Amino acid sequence: MADIRTCAEAFFAFFLAVSLPFCGSASGATAQNSVKVDILYESKCPFCFSWLKEELHPAVEHLGDDVLRKANIVFDPLPFGNAKEIPDGKGGFSFECQ
Repeated sequence: MADIRTCAEAFFAFFLAVSLPFCGSASGATAQNSVKVDILYESKCPFCFSWLKEELHPAVEHLGDDVLRKANIVFDPLPFGNAKEIPDGKGGFSFECQ
């Protein structure tokens, strides 16, 4: 059975193989043709933090910045947690975190 690091590296290799043909050159890259990868994680969960630190970070470092820049891949970490939604009266919400 493959370990999680091997799975993460395989995922990124597949992701790059699929996305590279659709990306422009790094010098002409814009926000419109970038590939944004949202990473949602529980901000207070030790297992999520461990996965980010011990699995995702080494896999991204293994690929190298030059590969990510050429593919124009942007990682956006999105922490979430115990929060309360508060309607703002204008159709939107504000959030109160613990």
